[in-house]
Amino acid sequence: MNTTVCRMHSSYAYENYSFDLNGQECRLYKGLIKKALPRGMDLSSYDGDAVGRHVATRMKTDAVFAQMIRSKRVRYLTDADRAKTEVTIRDGVLYQIGLDSTGEPSKLPEGQYVFVINNGKLFATPKVMTDTGRIQHSSFFRGGDVNSAGKLSVDDKGRITEVNRESGHYKPGSAHLKTAISYLSSLEAYKDMKPNVLEEIAKFFLQIQEFFKELFNYEHPLDVSAYPADMVHVMPCEMHYL
Repeated sequence: MNTTVCRMHSSYAYENYSFDLNGQECRLYKGLIKKALPRGMDLSSYDGDAVGRHVATRMKTDAVFAQMIRSKRVRYLTDADRAKTEVTIRDGVLYQIGLDSTGEPSKLPEGQYVFVINNGKLFATPKVMTDTGRIQHSSFFRGGDVNSAGKLSVDDKGRITEVNRESGHYKPGSAHLKTAISYLSSLEAYKDMKPNVLEEIAKFFLQIQEFFKELFNYEHPLDVSAYPADMVHVMPCEMHYL
């Protein structure tokens, strides 16, 4: 299998600032940790204990702030949690115990899942809000490096129908998608999987747009009206089982 290193994008590094909230680890999406700091504190003098006390107190009196904290929390998995999201594939069918579940592995239900591949293993779970925060790509390895990241779709038979490299946290490139392709195509059931070239081209144009937005703080999208409609709306890029 091709091996690549996929690092979390710097705009999400704020998740490194954690604090205890009523006995639970709390990390906030993107730069929202700045809104949780007590007056007079900045990130250079960050004190997680003080932030936790401040947030808990303010949530009792500020409903808008409380909703922001609840809706923007990111859940980082423990080793035991992550083990339940590991996927095994038998005859093309995906099995796992399931996050916050117990018992033996069972077939994955139909739906879309965020996934990462790391050290030759596939981990996946729905991108949902749990009691301790929303699942993001960074959840699996607590913001650490992975080999590939994206989303996959599973049909009612528990088989993969689509795979893409959509991840805001890791912003994977074509090489990382190739890692996912290599992983899956090594299995007999998915040996004919390959990327959709048109969708990869569309992804390339959107990456150019994001580059100029970050470089010049430019918010107006590139004019894509000259491109075929199927290149504009096909995002995220998919990989089809043929």
